[in-house]
Amino acid sequence: MSDKTPVYGFSRGYHSLTIMSFLALVISLSITVRTVPVHPVPLVGTIGFATLFAYSWSKGRRRHVLIQICEDGFEFVDPAIAVGLVHWEEIEEVRIYATLQRPMVAFSMHDPRHVRRRLPLLIQPFSGAIWGMRKYQFTLQLDNLDDQVAAISSVAARHGIVVVSELA
Repeated sequence: MSDKTPVYGFSRGYHSLTIMSFLALVISLSITVRTVPVHPVPLVGTIGFATLFAYSWSKGRRRHVLIQICEDGFEFVDPAIAVGLVHWEEIEEVRIYATLQRPMVAFSMHDPRHVRRRLPLLIQPFSGAIWGMRKYQFTLQLDNLDDQVAAISSVAARHGIVVVSELA
């Protein structure tokens, strides 16, 4: 294994941003259409949300490096999960499964509150509620490449992390 092994996938952060910008675009567009004469604030909002929608949609369809496997742990480099390096000791379980023919990998932490403090301050309040409802704090959508799934599971198992695989 090299110094850092990249694992590619699709960013769920860009998918969420696409949905949110589309909803904001629809709302601002409906306000712009209803006002006669057209006010500049909703018009600028419509243009801005349309630009954000196009940007996030194009980025969400591209492959990105989501994780880098290091000798100390998994480094999360997905823009939606900006926690950085998560050491082997902090990870309780790795679950590998598939939805709609895409492999997914989910990480459960021993102490989620400790890891959550590394998130950006704007995301921390929202992550607390979400992490409290589910066991797996990080869920990533990988490529269809079996070698990436095998790399994650073999490295995690080698470091004593429980790996649960639901793939055939």
